[in-house]
This record gives sequence, structure tokens and C-alpha cells, in this order.
Amino acid sequence: MVCISVMWLPGWASSGQIIARGVAMGIIEILDRHVDEAEEKARVNYTRGKWMMFGYWKAIAVHLRKIKREFMKGGDYGKRR
Repeated sequence: MVCISVMWLPGWASSGQIIARGVAMGIIEILDRHVDEAEEKARVNYTRGKWMMFGYWKAIAVHLRKIKREFMKGGDYGKRR
């Protein structure tokens, strides 16, 4: 598991922290693309009346948003509380 804490970078941030921030932004962009794709597939299946596939893709979109939110908070996703 890779843990990258990048939410607050001080003015004196090292180059390693700046690279980590770039990686984090890349991960967020990838998650955004996957959420958009899942929501588009959910919308298509909804208009076709394919309710099971609509629910499947909508659940994936919700799950990806949850992963993104946890990642942005800097928390450990899936950690039991």
C-alpha cells in the first residue's frame, strides 16, 4: 500500500513532496475519469431499461467517489475503525 500525504505542502516543501503531489493529482484525475465512465455507463443502461446493470455501474461510481474522498483526506481507505 502506498500512502502519500500531500494535502498541505508548506512553502519549503522538498522536491520529493512536490513529486508526490503530482502523483496524487494524477491518481485523482484517473479516479475522475473512471467515475465519469461508470456514470455514463449507468446512464446508458438506465435509458435502455437494464436495471441490474444500471445499479451495478452506479454502485461502482459511488465506490470510486468514496475512494477519491478518502484519498483526498489522506486517510487509509478500508481501515477498520
